[in-house]
Amino acid sequence: MYGKGPMKDKSQSGKRTFIKTDTFRTQNLVKSSCAFVEVALKYIYSAVQEKRLSSDKAKSYIKEILHTILFLGYIDFPSVEYNEVLPKQLISVVTRNYEDVLQNYKSHLPTRPPYSVLLDVVGLKTHL
Repeated sequence: MYGKGPMKDKSQSGKRTFIKTDTFRTQNLVKSSCAFVEVALKYIYSAVQEKRLSSDKAKSYIKEILHTILFLGYIDFPSVEYNEVLPKQLISVVTRNYEDVLQNYKSHLPTRPPYSVLLDVVGLKTHL
């Protein structure tokens, strides 16, 4: 069932066995994560272009968003790897410019949700 984690089924021997979790839920996670990353990066880039956000601060926001999105995919069941979540055209950019995010998302907890980070950028872009 949707949203109830891994489903259990009784095997013929009567023991509980795990079956693969809902693939629709996992596909939805991947699609929404990919879309969020694309939209967030475009918005942050436009804030930098409009000189409402410094490049260093933008990089910090991008790292935080990527870390959180990748962490959430990692702790999902079944686990989703970064190359499944990130848009294909961004994988090489992320591996080159944000290598520390790829090294830490499996072992460090994020500090806040990704939409909270994006709201900071929206506030900077609209109130300056």
